[in-house]
Amino acid sequence: LFSMDNANLIHSVILDSAITVTTQTSRSSRSSRSKRPSKSTILRNKQKEKEELDNQLKVITI
Repeated sequence: LFSMDNANLIHSVILDSAITVTTQTSRSSRSSRSKRPSKSTILRNKQKEKEELDNQLKVITI
């Protein structure tokens, strides 16, 4: 288990990358009505982030 600081840091990293993804998609698809990516896209990205973070944490803890 990790400290609150770690949790907050990881959380902010996920938020930052989610924001980055959102701005990239809205820029590339100006024709689309909604600027935000679909829920499935967000979930897929969050899942990917989580897996990458889990892998990093495993490396750190070993």
